[in-house]
Amino acid sequence: MEPEAKKSPVRFYEIDFLRFLAAILVVIYHYTFIGYNLSHLSPVRYEYLEPVTKYFYLGVELFFVISGYVVLMSAYNKTLKQFFISRVIRLYPAFWVACTLTFIVVLMFGPSRQSLAWSENMHLTNVQYIVNMTMLQGFLGYNDIDEAYWTLTTEISFYFLISLLLSYGLFKHLGVFLALWLLYTAATHLTVAVKTPFHYLFIPKYSAFFIAGMLFYLLQNSIMPLKKVYSLLFLTFLLCLRSAWVEAKVHTQVFHQYYSATIVLLVVAAIFMVFWLIIKRKINMQRFSWLGWLGSITYPLYLLHSNIGYIILQRTGAYLNKYVLLVIIIGFMLLMAYLLNFFVERKISNNLGKQLDKLLSSL
Repeated sequence: MEPEAKKSPVRFYEIDFLRFLAAILVVIYHYTFIGYNLSHLSPVRYEYLEPVTKYFYLGVELFFVISGYVVLMSAYNKTLKQFFISRVIRLYPAFWVACTLTFIVVLMFGPSRQSLAWSENMHLTNVQYIVNMTMLQGFLGYNDIDEAYWTLTTEISFYFLISLLLSYGLFKHLGVFLALWLLYTAATHLTVAVKTPFHYLFIPKYSAFFIAGMLFYLLQNSIMPLKKVYSLLFLTFLLCLRSAWVEAKVHTQVFHQYYSATIVLLVVAAIFMVFWLIIKRKINMQRFSWLGWLGSITYPLYLLHSNIGYIILQRTGAYLNKYVLLVIIIGFMLLMAYLLNFFVERKISNNLGKQLDKLLSSL
């Protein structure tokens, strides 16, 4: 029998820093690369930044590793009800406000159909908004209100999978499950767009990154024998390399720009190395408690930045120096993220959790 998990560690501010780093990389990627090079969402081109920032899509992969670690930590030794409530109050309050704000801003200030800046991403309907408020739009066949929301569909699939493990008491067989999940991932062709229940449940395109985060949590807490964890971690590393490189090749085809295999593979290797150094306490930022604040605004920043940022670029790109504008927009988004965290997440989440607990207890 595998040993029980140790007591949950104190909050690691290094993880908060990584969360913020992943978010800011994605924000910069959208503003300086995707916005101009995909559907003309932004009229401003950052040609001198593109050779570097085109690789910042890997911030999403870093997000998924962090999610694997954090979600397993939040689920281990918890009941299904506790896990469900923790995920709902973490995801929905900020999302409801950000989704509504994005919907309003796009309707009021977004480009018209006759504009060169118009795209399907800016075509919103009332039904689409209502469905998006459930956060299940990806499963119901509706487009996202904001292009950045696609990752939420992936995250929800992962949460559902964890909830199944909780429901059937499979955490005691977690090593076997992860090995089988890795084998499924290895056997799946990542470039074939097949939308089957297995595809949604096991998310093979990004599953290796989630599994990596889970394995780092297991390694940190000595929940599985070291030999088994490191064997799975090595296989996971290889699959993460494959996934990142396959995505880079897709980007090469879409954007007609060269992506270096060396750079992509080194970034993935760096993610693994930094995570290992953190859980082994070789990197220790516990004295920098303010990093917790950066971690707390990461999710609101991710939710708010995309379409609203593009509209600001469309409206002001012709009037300001583009690099000054980039700094201003990022600063504005950080302020909005802080306000969303302070007035919504901190004020609403606890009350929502209590109400959900009462409701589920009465069923």
